[in-house]
Amino acid sequence: MYCACGSLGEARAVFHGIAQPNTVSWNILAAACAQAGEISESRALFDSNPRRDVVSWNSLMILAASEEGQIAQSKSIFDSMPERDPQVWNTMITAYTQTGYVEKGKRLYEKMPLQDTVSSTALLAAYSQSSSVQDAQHLFHSLPYKDGVTWTTMLTVFAQKGEICLAEELYRRMPQWDVVSWTAMMWGFAANGHPGRAKGMFDLMPQRNLVSWNSILSAFAQQGEFEHATLLFDEMPLRDALTWTAMIAAHAQHGHLGEAKAFFSKMPLHHALSLKSMCQAYASAGETGNAKRMFDSIPERDAFDLVSWNTVIAAYAQNGHHREAFECFRLMSLEGLTPDEITFSAVLAACSHIGLMDVSVSWFACIGGDFGFCATGDHYCSMVDIFARCGRLDEAAELVESMPFWPGQVAWRTLLGACRTQEQINLALVAARRAPEVESQGGPAAYLLLANLLSHSSQRE
Repeated sequence: MYCACGSLGEARAVFHGIAQPNTVSWNILAAACAQAGEISESRALFDSNPRRDVVSWNSLMILAASEEGQIAQSKSIFDSMPERDPQVWNTMITAYTQTGYVEKGKRLYEKMPLQDTVSSTALLAAYSQSSSVQDAQHLFHSLPYKDGVTWTTMLTVFAQKGEICLAEELYRRMPQWDVVSWTAMMWGFAANGHPGRAKGMFDLMPQRNLVSWNSILSAFAQQGEFEHATLLFDEMPLRDALTWTAMIAAHAQHGHLGEAKAFFSKMPLHHALSLKSMCQAYASAGETGNAKRMFDSIPERDAFDLVSWNTVIAAYAQNGHHREAFECFRLMSLEGLTPDEITFSAVLAACSHIGLMDVSVSWFACIGGDFGFCATGDHYCSMVDIFARCGRLDEAAELVESMPFWPGQVAWRTLLGACRTQEQINLALVAARRAPEVESQGGPAAYLLLANLLSHSSQRE
């Protein structure tokens, strides 16, 4: 009871007052410690448990899976188990799929002695993130038994992949509909640019829950249909943090900072989600001081909230506060967060604006070497701009030519613009010959830059 209420101290006292705690008592306290973030204590309880059962092992595996980068340890625990029930298999499969190891999850699923709807649904959900629709369809059709969750998960996969016709066809074939399947189909229409059809489904729903209301509200708000969204907001029988945040985020997305602030000020309670949305709203409007103030007030700004850090770093970089952007990047690293592609896009953009050559080269080299992901087109374009600003046009051109993917319009235009500034006609001619290969969808911008360069050069002569 104390564990369920979050009173870990009282739970410890009760546990230690038991002369001979049984396996259930050991497992309950270990799970409570894990949920409270007391990872070391939870592991110590497992090691001290004299009568571990399959629940004990499963709890330890879940604990390992919850720690970032510990999926290999989870698999080691799984392999060490003296016995495994379906829950253990499902836990390991879910751990794989939720950390991006879909193929490993699939192979483990195929080895499972008795596959059930929980494991198959976990795998289906993973396909929406990283696999093809065909893989998900094959798995779905191969299942001997499908419950409502399985049907709805497959529908969601179709919707997330943009296959709204397949989603609708599957919805019509479902043995029965409930509020979850209705809401999933309504969300599918809304997410794929059909707010009218989403509203039609909403009006026909025999039963609605808060998720249904929030889904249709978000659909209209994100499409800029604020009159409809506000009417729905006023009609809602109940609102939660997601309701308010949907209105704040949508107004911010459309540049309506005043309206976003008005909704924020009316909230009965400011949750972390709403604080993050206002942080992004202020950042998008260029109000970096207010964005940082909101950022500092987020109580759950932990190791998993990289989005808020990226928002503030990008806001500083885009509004010319480069020193503050670098300081935020430094503080983020000190708190143990690992930067991602978006973080480096913001940091390199800041370097680009002030021509920090050595620092930017060092960070660019770290992307693949230290952080395990590949540099994106934005990263390369920032580096091209930095080389060009520092007068090192040959290196900028070499970087464009050596990109591991086809250089886009931005890369060539950046190089041509630098050639114009530094009057490098020969290099501009080389770039202009290549630019038409990427200008088919972007208009004659490269030719205009080259014409301006040649005109300026002839005037000087």
